[in-house]
Amino acid sequence: MSDYVPLGSQTDPRGVVKALFQENTFTELDDFIEIYQNSDDASSKNVKVGFIKYKDKTFLFISDNGMGMDIETMDRSLNLLGETKGERKHGKFNFGGKAGILHLSGINDYLQSKVTYRGKCIVISKKFKYDPVCYEMVGKELIERGWDGQVKPVIIGSGDESRDSGDLFEGYPIENTGTNIFIELTESREKKLIEIEYELRKELSLACNERLNHCSMSICFNDTDDGILKYTPILNPDIVDEKKFTTYISVYMKDTDKIYVVEDENDGSKCAIKSISKKTKSYSTNLEELKDIELEGYEKKGVFTLSSVCDYEYTKDEKSDLNAMNEIYVVRNEFCLNKYNIPKIDKKTRQGDYYIRTIYRNTKSTLTYESDNIMDSLIGVNMQKADIKFEKLDKPFQRTIEQLVLKHADIFIKYIRENEYEPQQVDIQQVDVQQGDVQQGDVQQGHVQQVDVQQVDVQQGDVQQVNVQQVDVQQVDVQQVNVQQGDVQQVDVQQVDVQREDVQQVDVQQEDQYGSDSDSDSDSESYNSTLTSTGEDQNSIFETKILEYLNTGIKNTLMIKELLEVMNKHGY
Repeated sequence: MSDYVPLGSQTDPRGVVKALFQENTFTELDDFIEIYQNSDDASSKNVKVGFIKYKDKTFLFISDNGMGMDIETMDRSLNLLGETKGERKHGKFNFGGKAGILHLSGINDYLQSKVTYRGKCIVISKKFKYDPVCYEMVGKELIERGWDGQVKPVIIGSGDESRDSGDLFEGYPIENTGTNIFIELTESREKKLIEIEYELRKELSLACNERLNHCSMSICFNDTDDGILKYTPILNPDIVDEKKFTTYISVYMKDTDKIYVVEDENDGSKCAIKSISKKTKSYSTNLEELKDIELEGYEKKGVFTLSSVCDYEYTKDEKSDLNAMNEIYVVRNEFCLNKYNIPKIDKKTRQGDYYIRTIYRNTKSTLTYESDNIMDSLIGVNMQKADIKFEKLDKPFQRTIEQLVLKHADIFIKYIRENEYEPQQVDIQQVDVQQGDVQQGDVQQGHVQQVDVQQVDVQQGDVQQVNVQQVDVQQVDVQQVNVQQGDVQQVDVQQVDVQREDVQQVDVQQEDQYGSDSDSDSDSESYNSTLTSTGEDQNSIFETKILEYLNTGIKNTLMIKELLEVMNKHGY
C-alpha cells in the first residue's frame, strides 16, 4: 500500500500568478479603469496620476482622497476572488486593482520575454481616525514564489513596514484620508505611457463617463497641461427631442427562464421575443405581442434603459463623414463598460438611399442599468469588466436590442424625411401667395411637400421669366392655373411654404413648360401667329414655323402636344 497522503483540492500559488497575468489580455486602459473604479468605490472626489523620481528610478504615482483603508480592510483586499466588505459600485472580485498595478509595472513583459524587471509596487492608505497602513508587492518575487502569504499589510510606524514604504509616506503624506500607489516602471513601460497619454485620456473620459462628475481624474506624464479628463455625454444632449427616443426593457424571470419585456407607455401593451422551441433554443425574429397570462409565475428582476439619438441633420448635396457612429454603449452605474457594434444594424449603413444610410450611421445608443448579481450576469460582467461582447448576451436579449434600435432609427428617418429631406427638394425664389393670388413677391425659404400641377392655361399676359425647377408638396393640389391678365416678370422657384391654398396665377417651368428663359416670348409669338394665319399660304407658313421650332432644339412637351393636336385637326 502506498504511503502517499492525498492533499485534496488546492491551488498552485505560482500558477495563480501566471494564470492571472500571462493568460489575460490586459491593456493600460484596463489598468487605469480598475484603479479608478477602486477610488470611486472609496468615495474619492479626485484621482491624480503622474511620474515621480525615487532613488533615481521612475515611479508611477497614483493618489486619491477617498475614505482609505484600515488594516482589516486592506487585508481583505488582498484575498483574491474573496468576498468584499461593504457596498461597491464597481468591484466584485478583489482582483482588478492588483492586476492593474502589476501589469503597469511590466510583469507581463517579464513573463513573455524575461526583460530586466523587479516591479516594486507600494500601496499606502489612511482611514479617518486610523493609523496609516501599507503593503508591498514585488512582481518578480510573486512570479517565483506565488501569491499566497507573500503580501501582508502592516501599520506604518510599527517598525514592520519596509524602509521604502516609510520614506514614500514621509515624502508624500496623506493629509486626511485617501490612498497612494507607487509603481516602479521599466524604461519600456515609462516610454509606452508617455506615447499613449493623450489617447489614454480620451478613452478614459469615455469609460469613466458620468462618474467624472463625482470623482474627477487627471493624467499628466508630459507636464504640458493639467491632464484633467473631460466629461462628454455619450448621447448629444443638444439634439432636438424628435431625434431622441428611449425604451425600457424589463427583465422577468421564473427559475432560470427569462423574458425581456418591452411595454408601450401609451396603451400598456407588452411585447417580447418569444421562445419557439426550448429544445432547439429557437426564438421569434421580431417582437411579438405578449399577454399577461404568459408572465404568470415570473418575477420582475430589473430594467435596462435603451436610449438612442440621431446626431444628423440633412443638408442637400452635402455628404457626411463615412465613420460609423452607430455603436451601443453599455453603461453600468454611470460607468461605460464597453460598446457593441451590431452587424445587423451596421449593415443598414451600407444600403438604401444615402441620407437614410447616414441616419443609421449616426444613430448612437446607450444601454444603461444599475448593477446587481442578476443584471451583471445578463450582461456578462466578470473579473475583466471591459471584456463584454454582444454575442455573449442571451439570443432573445440580442434580438430585443436589435429590434428596438431599428424602431428608434425608423422614427428618426420619418422625421428627417418629412422635415428636412423633402422640403429641400424644392427650389423657389420670388413668389408671394396672398389669398390664392400669385403676384410679384419674394419667398426665399419655406416648406413645400407634394404639389400636383395638372393644367396650366396662359390666355392673355406677358410672361417673361418663369422658373419652377422642382416641386414636391404635401396637402396642396393645384389642378388649374390661369393667368388671365397680368405681368409676371421674374419668378425663380427655390423654397416655398404653401399649405391649403388655392393658387390661381402661377407660372411654371420644369418639364411641362412654355420656356425656361427669354426665348419663351418668341416661341409663343411664333406659335400664335401660326394659328392666326389664313389663306392659301397657311400650309407653307405652318410647316415653316414647325420646322423653325423643331430646329431650335427647345423641348417643350406641352407646346409639342398642342401642335400635334392642331396638325391632327387640320389633317397634317
